[in-house]
This record gives sequence, C-alpha cells and structure tokens, in this order.
Amino acid sequence: MSFHSILWEASGSQEDAARLQREARGGIVPEPSCFSDLRLDRVVASIVGDAEQEYGLNRHFRELPGSLATVLYRQDVMRALADGDIHAAMRSFSLEMRRMRVCTDHAKRLHVPDARRKWMLDGAVCYGNAAVALEKALRPGAGTPRLCSEGLLSLHVWLSDYVSSEWFRAFHTESCALQVELEGIRYAVEVGKDRVTVHQDECDPAEDYAGMLAGLFSRLSGKSEPGQKSGVPDAGHLSFFTDLEMGLLEIRILAVLEKNNPVPFTHLSAWCRSYADGDNLVPSFVHAVLNRFDREIQFYLSVIAFTKELGRRGFCFSMPEVGDRIQHAGAGSDNRRRLMILDGYDLALAIREGTTPDGIVPNDCRLEDPERQMILTGPNQGGKTTYGRMLGQILWLASLGCPVPCRKAEVWLCDGIFTHFSVEEDMEMQSGRLQEELRRLGPILSQAGPDSLVVLNELFSTTTVRDALAMGQRILDQLDENGCFCLYVTHAGDLAKAGRRCVSLVAEVRSDNPDIRTFRVVRRPADGYAGAHAIARKYRLDYPSLKERLNA
Repeated sequence: MSFHSILWEASGSQEDAARLQREARGGIVPEPSCFSDLRLDRVVASIVGDAEQEYGLNRHFRELPGSLATVLYRQDVMRALADGDIHAAMRSFSLEMRRMRVCTDHAKRLHVPDARRKWMLDGAVCYGNAAVALEKALRPGAGTPRLCSEGLLSLHVWLSDYVSSEWFRAFHTESCALQVELEGIRYAVEVGKDRVTVHQDECDPAEDYAGMLAGLFSRLSGKSEPGQKSGVPDAGHLSFFTDLEMGLLEIRILAVLEKNNPVPFTHLSAWCRSYADGDNLVPSFVHAVLNRFDREIQFYLSVIAFTKELGRRGFCFSMPEVGDRIQHAGAGSDNRRRLMILDGYDLALAIREGTTPDGIVPNDCRLEDPERQMILTGPNQGGKTTYGRMLGQILWLASLGCPVPCRKAEVWLCDGIFTHFSVEEDMEMQSGRLQEELRRLGPILSQAGPDSLVVLNELFSTTTVRDALAMGQRILDQLDENGCFCLYVTHAGDLAKAGRRCVSLVAEVRSDNPDIRTFRVVRRPADGYAGAHAIARKYRLDYPSLKERLNA
C-alpha cells in the first residue's frame, strides 16, 4: 500500500501532483494578504515558533486545502494525536529523526574519514530505531487505542510493510550490530611527560573512573547535591576532547586503534559502501516517505503544543464542524451556508503575555440561510475590529483542519478570506485616500466568490456620510451578487436596513453609562451611537461645556 502525505488526502488529481512537485522543489507559499489585517501572521508565528527554520511550517498555514475531504482528513489526525500515547510516539519519532539529521550533518561537515563514517552510522541507527518504534506504537494491540485516522492507518500499513522488508531488516540489523562492535573497542591512554601511549585497556569495566573523578572534584568544589551548579562536569560528560573536528592527537590515537582493531573499521567501510554511497556519505537509507512524514507531522505537533499551552492558561478550543455545498445538495437546506460560533475570541489578544480569559470578552456569531452580510456598528474602541479578526481567524483555521478559538463552531468550507482594513495615509502617495481605498477594493470584488469571506473595516471614512452610504451600498450589492459572506464594520448604520440577506450587529455599551464599552457584539438594529458625544464630553467639547466656557 502506498502512502503519500499526512497533510493531504490522496485524490490523485492534477492539483495534488502539482502541489507535490512544488513542495519537492521547496517552493515558497506567499503570505496571504489577509494575514496582517487579521493578525494571523502573529498567531502563526506563535504556533510555529523555532520549528520554522528546520521544517518550514509557515507554508502549511498559508495554503487552504479547498477540499472538505482533506479538512476532515486533518481533523481525524488531530483527534488521534489527542491520545497521549500516540502523541508521545510522534514526538519520540520526531526527536530520533532530528538526531539522525544532526549525525548525518556532522558526517558531511567533518574531514576525518573514520569519524565521518561513524557519525553516519549513528544517524542510521537513530533512523532505524525511529521507524521501528513508530510502527510498534501504531500497531493495534493490548493497551493501544484503535486508530480513527485514515492518514495514520494508511501510514501504519505502509510502515509495517517497510520495516518488515528484507532490505530494512538487513540494514537495521547490520547498523545496530556494527555500532555495538565499535563501541566495544576499549583502550587506555597513558600520558607521560613528553609521550602519549595507547594500549589495550586491561582495567575492570566495572571501574567507573569518570565517576570517581567527578565525585572527587565535586567534594573539592563543595558540591554536595546532584543537580547543583559547580562548574565541574557531571560524570557522564567528563571528556578531554570537546570539539567535533578531531585534533592531531585524536587522529593519531584513532590511527593506533584502527591498526589494533582492523575488523570493526573494515566493517564500517563496507557498511558505508552499502548504505551511504561509499565515501560520499550521502544518507541514502532515508526513505522519502518517512522524511516527508517527519516534516509534515510537525504541523500537527505545533498546533497541539500551541493549544495545550493556551489551554493551561484557561482558553478553550474546539474542533469545528465544516460543511460543504456538494455534500448537502438536494437535502432541503444548504448546511454549507450555516455559520455558528459560540464564545469566540481573538487569538492575537490571547497570545499576548499575561493575558487570561478574564481579560477577553468572548462573542457569538450566527447566520442562517439566506443571510450573507453582517453590518457591524457601534462606538469606537468598542471591539468591532477585534470581532472581525476573531471571525476571520476562526474561518481560516477551520478551513485548515485545525481546532479554533471558541467553545463551538459550525462553518462552511472557506476558499479564501479578503480583508480591507484602514491604514495610515502615506504622504508620499500620488493618489488620495479614497482613490487608494477603491484601488484596493478592486481585486476583492473581482475575486471573492460564494465560498469566500470578506471583512471590510471602516471604509470611506474620508468622505461625507451620504457618499459613504452610496458607495457602501454599491459594494454590498456587488458582494451579494458574488454570493460571498461579508462583515462590514462601519458607522453608517443605515446600511444594515437593506435586504433579507443583511444582518445588523451592534457593539454594545453599558446601558447605565454609555461611556463604558462592554465589548459584546449583539444582533439588533443599529442605534446610531458612535461614541462621539462621549469623546466630546471627555474633552469638554460638547455644547454645554462650550457654552459655559464662552460665557465665562
């Protein structure tokens, strides 16, 4: 049985073939234009962390699958990894593969042939151990949960055939035996005034001189408890040579050892000819499938580590239900068009250091057929922009097959998110602010389709109210014609009165004190309150204050 990817459900389409070729060439996936507005760039950076440099994970968060089968495929893998034993097995596999790469990298960089060969052998043993341990961990049996993931099931079938193949069994057996043979070489180094002598070690193997020396230095330095800092290395780390590149003395010692123990070194050379392309030392023993799996599984491990960390701080995540138009065609209702989010929150706020759930107000979002457009009004600093970011983040992560920041979610399969957030005016621009906004809107209106989400934030703020209403309505009409979902954040509440597809949302303020924002977004008619009166009162620019000052 073949296995090609833990991230992409195998459909055999031309798109799959093109994607695999692009990934093989190391093609870069550019950051989507919506990432900055939705602050997904910060969220992804927090998820990926230091793993980006080694595994190139950013690309996986920037490319939406566009296939319900792939989204469900990934969700099943996420659920399987929620099992502690399976998760630990994946982390152990990843660690062994990383050790393998470290060893083979040393083999490529060093210059002494025998040292290079030994590093390559150590890498091969790590690789073989990783494959065997992973197959055993995925094998059904007593105490092992039944895998519910198509991806992991197909991996295990392939891996079982691989580790039981004649080639792999010979490779792993020879590698482990050779490592034991080389580590069995024992020798003594006698250091004199002007002479270093290497001879056969005749000491009792039970005598741990490194431990004795470490204990002696520990007593002399006053270190009495294990784990305390003292500047004296632990017994297992006591070493005369610390540089990877061998010095002249080490090379001379190695030459004596090879002369006195020719058989293990002859076996090492023969092993490299069989499994590492001779003296070229290319790790030809690494199978492309396991190499790809090791890199792709980091997508899941990074997401799980991220959600667990936020979970420890009290933030909730849920696996969304994702619908699709084709799956529900002719069922009487198009479930793909349903949008329901309970207690959603902005991840960009949650990842800030010291932030707790008590410091973030969660919000809901509901749309039913035929509703497509949400017009969000309310005062400045009332949470409107945060609400838009929350919606965009949840839709994007759900369409990747990831858990989302909310208590529960039902969403449609999104093929793209288009955003237009207000930006600071560039004094060097040759065009005006309005012309620049219209220029940015052009691609959105032409590209957004029935499976897209459009988030528009504070459009046409430099125009008159009448012009903002007229242009805003034209934009909404075009988006309605495209059939896409839209969240329009604006102070023009009259836009929320048009059509059965349009829903009015309001960022609320305290009923007893309109100057205080609740940061709750509720579904009700726009009230026209934008907070301008509160700002005027704060700076004594309202009518009573001005009249009092003029009279004075």
